[in-house]
Amino acid sequence: MNRFVITDITKPEGVHHCMGCFGCFVKSPGKCVIPDACQDQGTKMAHCDEFVIVSECVYGGYSPDLKIQLARILPYLHADFAIVDGEMHHAMRYDHDPMVRVYFYGSDITEAEKKTAKKLLERNSKNLGFSQWDINFYNSSSEALAAAGIVKENDE
Repeated sequence: MNRFVITDITKPEGVHHCMGCFGCFVKSPGKCVIPDACQDQGTKMAHCDEFVIVSECVYGGYSPDLKIQLARILPYLHADFAIVDGEMHHAMRYDHDPMVRVYFYGSDITEAEKKTAKKLLERNSKNLGFSQWDINFYNSSSEALAAAGIVKENDE
């Protein structure tokens, strides 16, 4: 199984924010124009069977470090728009539907935050054309990583 994993714990160094330049749509369709470790996020997404996200749950959403990486998968989508269930969304660049699994962690995640996180993942999945998703909550980052089957380099 080909897994594409992004996490705020074992994140790559020197990752830049999406600039909203639309270069991934116009200059290099399907690939981000920013030369860093997240440049190929869209391609990785297009070839994975399982998309795994591990993030601290911050007010029912992803952590800032995770959001930076998540924004960089925009090249996975097409610049054109389509109406899906009466809503406007980016058209899909690829005919692809990986399983999406999110592992949130935090020692005091409230029920309201869990509800918000579930709605966020539901909306993200719709925006990215994913029909299969799963969400889990853990008390610590080590529990979330273990559940996701990820070993930190210094733990090996």
